[in-house]
Amino acid sequence: ECMACGVPCVVSDIEMNHELIEEGENGLMTPMHPDVLSGKMMLMMLRPVEIGQDARKTIIEKGNYQIEMTKAEELYRGLLNED
Repeated sequence: ECMACGVPCVVSDIEMNHELIEEGENGLMTPMHPDVLSGKMMLMMLRPVEIGQDARKTIIEKGNYQIEMTKAEELYRGLLNED
């Protein structure tokens, strides 16, 4: 969701994030370690607009944002027990 809005993000370095995140290009990945996380956040602050724009471009090219939003909405409605 952040990527689709052009917001740069720092994400956990887990397999599913490797599908969209290109390290240093459209986001940053980090293991769950406070020192590494803070370092990645500092790097993000050096190029937030550029990384955010590249993130949005990635979602437009690789992802189908509408399908993902529909899935998220269905999940949230299910959690709220709404139809």
